[in-house]
Amino acid sequence: NISSNTTLKKLYCNSNNLISLNVASNTALTNLSCSSNNLTGLDVSANTALTNLSCRSNDLTSLDVSANTALTSLRCSLNTNLNSLDVSANTALEYLYCSANNLNNLNVATNTALKELDCSINNLTNIDVSVNTALTNLKCLSNSLNNLDVSTNIALTDLNCSSNNLSDLDVSANTALYQLYCNVNNLTSLNVKNGNNTNFATFYAVDNPNLTCILVDDAAYSTANWTYVDSVATFNDVLCEPQTFVPDNNFEQALIDLGYDTAPLDDYVSTNNINTVTALNVNSRNIEDLTGIEDFIALTSLICYGNNLSSLDISANTALTNLNCRTNGLTSLVLSSNTALNQLDCRLNNLTELDVSTNTALTELYCLSNNISSLDVSTNTALTRLFCGSNSLSSLDVSANTVLVDLSCKNNSLISLNAKNGNNNNFIYFSATNNPDLTCILVDDATYSSANWTHIDAASTFVNSQAE
Repeated sequence: NISSNTTLKKLYCNSNNLISLNVASNTALTNLSCSSNNLTGLDVSANTALTNLSCRSNDLTSLDVSANTALTSLRCSLNTNLNSLDVSANTALEYLYCSANNLNNLNVATNTALKELDCSINNLTNIDVSVNTALTNLKCLSNSLNNLDVSTNIALTDLNCSSNNLSDLDVSANTALYQLYCNVNNLTSLNVKNGNNTNFATFYAVDNPNLTCILVDDAAYSTANWTYVDSVATFNDVLCEPQTFVPDNNFEQALIDLGYDTAPLDDYVSTNNINTVTALNVNSRNIEDLTGIEDFIALTSLICYGNNLSSLDISANTALTNLNCRTNGLTSLVLSSNTALNQLDCRLNNLTELDVSTNTALTELYCLSNNISSLDVSTNTALTRLFCGSNSLSSLDVSANTVLVDLSCKNNSLISLNAKNGNNNNFIYFSATNNPDLTCILVDDATYSSANWTHIDAASTFVNSQAE
């Protein structure tokens, strides 16, 4: 009976079928190993002399080690229902293994003596190891980490951060590092230039499809010896610039011709070459895909007419003021993010709808020769020119467009047209022909319009009010 042995210092009862364990009277206990049992609870609050605790592979739902301030080693992995762990009181802790639990967070800010930490296979989105300067081994694979800063962990020799959501990793300060696993992430930037590359025993960076450049000590050495990288990745010992994915060869060739990229075609262009470009003209280049345009973040003018585009995503180009995408095969065009847009030419496409409600700065809109069945321009009060002919419009209201001076809505199916915008006398151009069912056009002054606006069908008449 262990409960009567008050002088017991070490207890090993691994790999049994224990469902409970009472060590309350074993106050001299320094080592307790009860792994691989069926324990659902473990009370070690009376064991204040405990330095080593291993309770891995049980069914623990909670573990309180706040009284065990002498603890130097804690192994509690493989308790899949353990969703929290507080080690703030364990300032002497050197070894912490808590992998394959259900932890959502882990705070090791007080554990400055920590040498080895394995918190793999949990639900962690963040792990701060900035104060753990004695750390030599860190395993945090298979979590949901978005960033990892190991710049203060200069004693680190082994790092495994695979299977996370990391977009960048810098181990240049980790001059003792010789094993690195960072595969299966979303890395676009990796700095391994730590002065110790020739001593590396392991380097894995595969399954980072957007990692095109890895900064190292010696590019020739790494190319010859580090083979566990994706085919798109290259090593550089001077500088790694961010790269933009440009899969369409014709688009990339256009960028080469404009001096923003260099041959050969490789599906990538330096982001730093394009992120300050304000005007881009790639018209008539047989481009089918403008992927990569999202990194032209300073773009104010985009001219891409006469290509073979079926879709165009310009949601990242929020500075855009002028867009000419006419004569493509566009079936959709989303402009909700482009609130600075003031000139839009999307004629001669296959659009069935066009939402310009957020484009309140729009002054000129050319959307003729599509298949648009409705068009709301009520929020576009700065509009001066509207050409929406050769669509499928049945009604059109420009009464809110008080500075409009050019309107062409011919070749539609209009039965209703409200042009009473208070600015008719300043109109430069008006055309509403080939709308056979349009018998009545609402205007400011029927006499003025009848005398000056002649581009209407014989069946159409001008009226001052709806009642006429």
